[in-house]
Amino acid sequence: MKATKTVVCVEDDEGMLQLVDLVLRDTGVKVVPALGGRAGLDTIRTVRPDLVMLDLFMPDINGWEIYEEIRRDRELLGTKVLVLSAYQEEIASALVPHLSEVDDYLCKPFSVARLRRAVEEALSPNG
Repeated sequence: MKATKTVVCVEDDEGMLQLVDLVLRDTGVKVVPALGGRAGLDTIRTVRPDLVMLDLFMPDINGWEIYEEIRRDRELLGTKVLVLSAYQEEIASALVPHLSEVDDYLCKPFSVARLRRAVEEALSPNG
């Protein structure tokens, strides 16, 4: 993975932003944290990252709204999206149609190895 890859992590939990940065720090990617949906959308539009990691449920703009904005923006159309969510089985069936559209989905808590693998796969040329 090239050091020039950029990941924007959009989360409403500052601790989770710090954890993602810590886990990915030595992988060669640049993590740009964004606290909350509005800040996340602004950051995504400014940075134009290779990968966006999205929390689904945030108080201002939720992850699905951000995902839809990414897909409507021609300059962001090829951006990979990885969803991070604490919501697991109780909503999984309702999300199935949407989950097939994102590049990957991780349930919190996730393992360090699983997060690293998901990011590596999303950023690989075949991802």
